[in-house]
This record gives sequence, C-alpha cells and structure tokens, in this order.
Amino acid sequence: MPSGISGNLDARKIIDISKKFGINLGHIPNTEETKNTLLFLKTYRNSLAHGNTTFSNTGALVTFSDLQKYKKRTTDFLEYLINLYDDYVNQRLYSSPR
Repeated sequence: MPSGISGNLDARKIIDISKKFGINLGHIPNTEETKNTLLFLKTYRNSLAHGNTTFSNTGALVTFSDLQKYKKRTTDFLEYLINLYDDYVNQRLYSSPR
C-alpha cells in the first residue's frame, strides 16, 4: 500500500497513486465530470462523517436525478479503473511504487 493514503480518495489521488505504480489511466471517461463528482461525494461524505453538516442540508443540495448521474459516473469510473488494474496485474506489469 503506498504511503499517504488515509480516508477517501478522489480522482486526483487515484491518478497520483496509479502513476506511482506506473499504471497509465489513459483517457478517463468524462474526465472533468468524473473528477468533480468524486470530489463532491468525498467532500460531502467527509462533512457528514465529521458532523460538519446534516443529511438534510446535504440532501437539499442534490436532486434524485443528480444522485443517479453521480452513481453512473462513479460506477463507470470504477469499472474502467478495475479493468485497467486487472490488466496491469494479469500482465504482471507491477513493480514497487516510484
């Protein structure tokens, strides 16, 4: 496990970790929307977990259709990421973090 990981990861941190292991993520589908979605989810999850906001306040910021979009973007990204990491391991391209 690379150092510097604690809590939730956003797209920026996932990209940094991937680079340390020499994994080229290529063109992430809907890159900016995906980055914004993961950052939003991470930020509000942390705010909820630390008691800085309430579910009511957070829920007032998003619609059901927003949540559906966030879910789709997140699952699309995770499927993309899992496939790349799976190929990386199956092809034995791994080495120590850089």
